[in-house]
Formats: sequence, C-alpha cells, structure tokens
Amino acid sequence: MNLSRCAWIAAAAVAAGRIFAADTPEAFAWQQPILGDIASGSVNRVIIPAEIFDGCKAFPADMRIIDERGVVWPFFLWSPPRLDDVTTVFAIAGKRSGGAGGQVVVQEVQVRPDEHGNPSRHNQVSILTAGHDFIRRVEVLGSDDGQSWKELGSGYLVDQMQEAHVSNRIVNYGESAATRLLLRIHPNARNEKEPIDVLDVQVLYRAANCAPLQQIALQPLVLSATEFRDGVKTLAYDTGAQNRPIERLRIRAAGNEFMLPVKVFGRNSAATMWRWAADGGLYRVGGQSRDVIDLHGAAYRQLKIEFYHYDQKPPVIDSVVAETAPQYLFFESQGGRSPMLHYGAEHTPLPRYDLQRRTRIAAITNAPVLELGKAKSNPLKVASGLASYIHTMIVIAVAIVFCAILYVLLRTIRPRLR
Repeated sequence: MNLSRCAWIAAAAVAAGRIFAADTPEAFAWQQPILGDIASGSVNRVIIPAEIFDGCKAFPADMRIIDERGVVWPFFLWSPPRLDDVTTVFAIAGKRSGGAGGQVVVQEVQVRPDEHGNPSRHNQVSILTAGHDFIRRVEVLGSDDGQSWKELGSGYLVDQMQEAHVSNRIVNYGESAATRLLLRIHPNARNEKEPIDVLDVQVLYRAANCAPLQQIALQPLVLSATEFRDGVKTLAYDTGAQNRPIERLRIRAAGNEFMLPVKVFGRNSAATMWRWAADGGLYRVGGQSRDVIDLHGAAYRQLKIEFYHYDQKPPVIDSVVAETAPQYLFFESQGGRSPMLHYGAEHTPLPRYDLQRRTRIAAITNAPVLELGKAKSNPLKVASGLASYIHTMIVIAVAIVFCAILYVLLRTIRPRLR
C-alpha cells in the first residue's frame, strides 16, 4: 500500500459520510421558512415557487422539511389534474355520399347509447382524410330522428406537410346528446377538384375538468448568428427556472390567415446543447385558430422557438407566454416549531415516506395553503463547508502520517525477519 492510495481511501470515506448525512440541515445550500400556525399532526401545503425549482440540484430528491429540533417532516409533491379527459363515444359511420372532385362529402354517423343505456354526450368529432396540404371546412349537424337537423358547430381540417408539420383533424362543438350526426366536408380550398377520401371518423367527449394553468413571464434571450436560418424565424426566451414543468406555450401571431409550423427546443444554460422539446403548428383559417404549442411538461430553463415561414414573409409574433400547472408540496407536521424547507444538496437520495399512500385526495384539496418566507442561503451549509474542508484535511493528513509510520516500521522490521 502506497501513500497516495491511503489518501484516496480517506477521501472516499469522507464523501460517503456526506451522502449518509443528507437529511441534516447543513447538507442544503438554500432554506425558506414555512409561515403560519401549524398544529401538530396537521396536514398543509405550499405552492412551489420558481426559486425552489431553480435552486434544486436534483429536483425533487434534494428537498427536505426540517424543524428546529432537526426532525424531518414527511411530504410529497402533488399537482391538480391538468389534462382534459377525452373519451371515445361508441358510434357507427353510416351512409356516405359525394367526395368526387369538387363535391361535398356528406357522412352520416349514428351515436350509440352508453353502457347504462343513456344517451351519450359528445362535443368533438375526429375526421381522418387522405392527402396532404389541404384546408377543408367541416359542418357538424345533429338530430334525434334523422329528419330535422340542427347545426352543432363547424371547423377546419388542416394539413401542411413540409420540414415541419401543421395538422388538425378535430372539430369542436357544443355539448350534445344527439343520436345522429351529419358531417359535411367541403373540398380543399387549395385544390377544389381534389377528391375527398374519408378514412376514419370518431365521436369524442372532452370533459374540461383541468385545473387552471399559471402564466410565466418570459424574458427574451439574445442568440448567436449561427442560430438563424433562411426561411425560419427564431426566438429564444428564459423561463426563469429549470426543473419547472411547462405544459404549453401560448403564442399570438399577427395576420388574418396563416399556417405556421413550429419547433421548440430547450436547454438549461448556454453551456449545453439545445434538445428537441416539441413540434406543433399555429393556424388561423376562416375564423378558426390554434395558438397553443403543447410542451407536455418540458422542464428547461431556456426555450428556442422556430417558426417555419419558408419563402413567405417572416411572421410577426405579438406575444409568447408559457403556462404551467401549479405544483404543491403537501406535508404533515411532526410537532416541532419553525419548520424550514431546505433544498439544493449534492448526492441526496430520494426521500421515502408513507404519507402519500395514506392520504386521500379530499385531504389534499382541503388542506390549507401556507406561504413560504424569503429564500436565503443556508448559514449552516457555509459553516459546515469550512468545517468539512478542515475535517477532510485532518483526516487525509492523519492517514498520510499513519501510512508513513507504517511504511517506516515495515522497512525497519523486514531486515530482522530475514
């Protein structure tokens, strides 16, 4: 055994000790007090602000709630359901007429009762048609007897296939229980002689039970010249925090009619490469529009948005806003005072508590929402950092001295053993 090997063993032992001490306050770089009167055994929640997302090194593994006694309080993360619930309604496509060049397709659909025999509720129809590069207007009519028809709504089937794809095959209308639908699909506005081939029709019900999203103000970023290309308008923004899941971007573009393919990329700093985050498309056709790009929880701090206008005039983007679902930290008091939320630690294992298993959804939604105090650097972390450095140097020094003494003893004893 040589001296350098002894030193490495000593350093490894010190590092292992830090990992096992991850639940002590001095392991965390940041702290925020949880404000309010908290009764022993009560359950409460706080909304996680941007500074916690950004201050964590391994969100959510490096978060702990610790009171003045050093007792760790159990917690888990919770977010209200944020996705609309879409169900397919049992329906049978009936007689179809038209579809030749320049003709309107008339498609009948019979909506069947639900499993209890009650009239099925519906408010969307999905229509898949063959072809690319089209704009097809659709009217949806409803009836219970097949004789008297009432218009339920209208929309557009959209497809533009180039380097990036813009597509829509959903037509929305007001909630209805009509047992019969009549779909009138008009010819392609870009090529009226093109035949219409309907491949599939589905009747849907979308329950708008999602929690409201919170808007995030974005700060523009300056990009290098290498980020720009002909035929593509490029914008970049700072979201204010990494680790924070973003559900979608809401983009307002100027113009009466357009179809604009969009790609979104993300990264956490200028030192890292852009990574693909989402594809989508914006359009405004005949009074119908889409101004949302779904990001499905992408958690990058920086976003780059590419608008593909090709040989057309670059679009004018009036505004870009990010939207996120509120994230809550739900916790149970362990009776101590002055609970402090600690975060921002290296090498912390994911905490494991049984609180989520034994908590019902009603208890979560009814729990009081408390406030967090101002974030500040953890003074114990600074002190422990200096103490840890001194301790490490002492341990390494002792190990080196021990190895040196052992080396001298072995050299002294070896000739005698011969």
